Amino acid sequence: MKVLAATLDDDLDERELNLLSVAFKNVVSGLRRARSIVKQIEDAERDECRAGLAKSYREKIERETREVCMDAVRVLESRMTNGRSIAIGGRVFCLKMMGDYWRYMCEIVQDDEELDARMAETKERAEDAYRAGIELAAQHLPCCHPVRLGLHLNYSVFHYEIMGRKEHACTMAEAALTGAMDAAAETLDEAAYNDAVSIMRLMENNLQMWREDMREDARQRDLDTLEHLHLRETSASMTESTAKATEIKTEIKTDPTSTDEHPAA
Repeated sequence: MKVLAATLDDDLDERELNLLSVAFKNVVSGLRRARSIVKQIEDAERDECRAGLAKSYREKIERETREVCMDAVRVLESRMTNGRSIAIGGRVFCLKMMGDYWRYMCEIVQDDEELDARMAETKERAEDAYRAGIELAAQHLPCCHPVRLGLHLNYSVFHYEIMGRKEHACTMAEAALTGAMDAAAETLDEAAYNDAVSIMRLMENNLQMWREDMREDARQRDLDTLEHLHLRETSASMTESTAKATEIKTEIKTDPTSTDEHPAA
């Protein structure tokens, strides 16, 4: 599929685009799962030698992941820029895929503090692809179109997980859902409708999970604030008690009657 997508002059139909997407996703999904498992082992390992081995293996997986992602991006960019005929739906699909594979590379780079410059560039490339797809889809595809919905789904994940714009991610997903729910049954054929419903369910699941996580974060922040206030009050109380004790000692030392309690014979 990679060779076909890179060399075929004719436009790829929906089936061919899906095959291209599945082919790359099957490879990169396994690598992402492997990296996540190895990263957990690396972080939990107390033995320095074993942690080093885990780190080396993680870095190997990351190199392979980056190669696959860049391979996908190059194929997609080739189809987008070499003057080939490409339908609007296919163009939006390719932009969504480009955003996805830049996002996968963000997952790798964001764990390495020494790669801040690369992280900024990778985020920018992902956001540019997603935004271009969103703008094109808004002009030419109905709000309930599965490709447009899938783009909104993945772009909201990018905002939540990579950019840390959690409230914005929720707002985006909610807006996409609101617009699509009423129109889907009236606009789409059965196959497209089923695809749209599946994507909307994923959005709803994300929203439920994100809102719960955000509530938990808010509760934790409240607890941290209360603990901080309690520590400040305790510290202030201790300081005040110490000051009073010092003041009492000073008064006892300087009181003139204290030398006359036992007058000399």
